[in-house]
Amino acid sequence: MTTAQIKTWARLGEGRSVGYNPTAKEAFLKGARQFANEVVKRLGLGTADRKIHRNEGGVAVSGEVSVYTPHMYVCIEQSSCGGIYYRGCDHLGDNGASIRYPNQWITWNAVISDPDAVLDKMVQFYQQATEE
Repeated sequence: MTTAQIKTWARLGEGRSVGYNPTAKEAFLKGARQFANEVVKRLGLGTADRKIHRNEGGVAVSGEVSVYTPHMYVCIEQSSCGGIYYRGCDHLGDNGASIRYPNQWITWNAVISDPDAVLDKMVQFYQQATEE
């Protein structure tokens, strides 16, 4: 996924809700999947070391794409809190939902402004998590 493609997709996430708009929702989820693949590519993970899950949700919401890795969980959704969050986890398949692993939120504006810096920050977090 190129920087320009990431920025175009992130503008969709930043804009009006894609809920109640099946075409926009599909475009959002397709872009989220591509972004998820970019995350795991930059982390250097093979298919055995990660899982990517798509949840379309109901008609009123954006749905989400989740990335599970051995040390980090990532959730990509259209949310009033930001849109993308990640946190540490204990193993592949764990979503890290505990007080021990607080969410690290990324705003859509940050993704639009500098997608590479956002991805670099996620890689740095993952590298630190693998050292713990």
